[in-house]
Amino acid sequence: MLAALRSDALPCCWSWGIVIVRRRTFLGGTAVFLSGFPWAQGFARPEPRTHAAIVIGVQDTSGLPSLFSAIPQAKMFSNLLTHEGYDVRLHIDQGISGDERRNLLHAIKTSVSTIADPTTLTLTQLVIYFTGHGLWSPQEGDVWLLPNALSDSDQAIHVRSLEQLAYTSGIRNVVIVSDACRSPANDYGQQLIKGSGLLPTNDRNSRVDIDWFYSSRWAKPAYEVEVAAQKFESIFSKAMLNAFTDPPDWILSDIDGRSVIPNEMLKEFLYSETERLTVALGLYEDVSPFISTASSANVYIAGPYSLDTIMNETDTMIETDTGWLQRTPSDQQVFAQVFAQTGLPVTTTKSLPRTDEYEANLEQRIHRLQEQQQKITPMRDLDLGAASAGIAIYNGLVADVAGSTEVHSLGRRREGRDGEGVYEVSIFGAEAAETGETAILSFANGSGCVLALLRGYIAHVFADESGVDMIAYEPIPGSDAHYEFQAQGDRLRDLRSLLTLALRNGVFGIDNSLAEASGDAESFADQIRYLKFSDPTLGIYAAYAYAQAGIQEEVREILEIQTRGNLIARIFDNVLLAQPTRAEGAELLAGVVPFCPMLRNGWEFLRVKGVGLPEAVNRAGPYLRNSVWTSFDQPGIEILMDALRSGEI
Repeated sequence: MLAALRSDALPCCWSWGIVIVRRRTFLGGTAVFLSGFPWAQGFARPEPRTHAAIVIGVQDTSGLPSLFSAIPQAKMFSNLLTHEGYDVRLHIDQGISGDERRNLLHAIKTSVSTIADPTTLTLTQLVIYFTGHGLWSPQEGDVWLLPNALSDSDQAIHVRSLEQLAYTSGIRNVVIVSDACRSPANDYGQQLIKGSGLLPTNDRNSRVDIDWFYSSRWAKPAYEVEVAAQKFESIFSKAMLNAFTDPPDWILSDIDGRSVIPNEMLKEFLYSETERLTVALGLYEDVSPFISTASSANVYIAGPYSLDTIMNETDTMIETDTGWLQRTPSDQQVFAQVFAQTGLPVTTTKSLPRTDEYEANLEQRIHRLQEQQQKITPMRDLDLGAASAGIAIYNGLVADVAGSTEVHSLGRRREGRDGEGVYEVSIFGAEAAETGETAILSFANGSGCVLALLRGYIAHVFADESGVDMIAYEPIPGSDAHYEFQAQGDRLRDLRSLLTLALRNGVFGIDNSLAEASGDAESFADQIRYLKFSDPTLGIYAAYAYAQAGIQEEVREILEIQTRGNLIARIFDNVLLAQPTRAEGAELLAGVVPFCPMLRNGWEFLRVKGVGLPEAVNRAGPYLRNSVWTSFDQPGIEILMDALRSGEI
């Protein structure tokens, strides 16, 4: 009954007689359909084409274990969408020639160019579904691997570029379903895999809503299990297929005269169903998905169909238990509850009826989360003397500091906190120009980070063994910005620390944290806009929220307000995100600080924004760490410090 381990290149888990293979490389997409265009089984596809799908299933990526559920489940999803009336283009690595396997990207891009040609576009909705291997790297973010990806770095799909190009496509709704791992690359060679953004460049300036269905959170694996002799299933794809073949009544809605599963209810079902499946399988692993739905309540992928209608080769299915009750809150539910307590408009999860055990666990988890917030709350009223900018470093011994201006030590300060012991902070001062300065910090463990020195602000740096968790900018006591900050100080600190913990824990994914927290990146970022005027950190977070929601005019407004209205230097991240989306070029940004993105997520945007980095920064790139804020291992920090001190950067 147990299959042999297929490769020692990827970790596998064994549990209760089940073989579990981590789907090492992944990310995916599926597009959603507007309620005004429901397609029931038996309806003829309308002309011109309005709904289409790209379905990709990769069983064998050379050099990685085979994923035996990928092709059968891709075929089942393709059948579902075909019955629903989509123009489906199915691409699998089976029944094709060796040359076609080596260049599967060409066939996929040919399909995409046919159905999403900007000059003849009639689509209102597009679904992109990927099942196979995937990986995450600090420089590129999520990448889906095609069969020849480990030999040809272009034979992959770069998910951040796919997202940003989708926002320019003019297609009203795009749903991306990704059943692939998001775990970190194993080696330098895997980090070099870049891939394609898949969609063509388009200049259409119309609103596009993207619904994301990731099988796992940031830096986490996805799982395939052997449920019977030589019968394999992906947990996430199985949960999604369960929604359409055996849906509980609570996720169904009547839209335009037919019963369908709206995407927002599909989201709630998948959170609970993946947990139920792991319990049924005896799998003691964190398999929580990451899902963000930006579309309206009447948008759906499909209605229910019988299993026989879409069945192909997978005839052993894990049964659905519609009477199962949720007893443990998901991380998303815990964070949503605490976000709501800040007074921000968040979408709380509905899911299944909750038990008393669930409520007790929720209260306990909220208490632990609030304790973690206290650990990354800056000390108040640090004295910088005559310095116009400062750095306060927590939780780590500083080995070295380099700056584009002289940075000098102002000693240390100790502070006791209830239940948390004594905190010690190392304080540094500098004279910063109005255009800002750059500083590089090296910690005792060899790692380090890059940050902007902003005139009139102290950068509070919180680091741990993985890198920098948060850089919190607060005005120097006595400055004009300080008086404005004080009026909202406690709320700013609570919100900033909560967002940082959500990013660090991968709860909302580094990619879509604000969107997932609110259910709508636009509405959530709107709330942050009010608070960000005296807080550059929240300004950066809000810019990423808008960029990831495709709302470029708001990204540019943040840059305008902070640089001209608040006289804050041009921060690299804000300038990067304000660039137009394009699929080529590597232009250096002028007049920005520091010389690279401060938030690690920004590295994923460089290619699709056509932005390059100084050569020394490119040399340090392979040493990026898996952290919320840009952090490097020791060799990378040494390269950057040498370059800064020599004047190369």
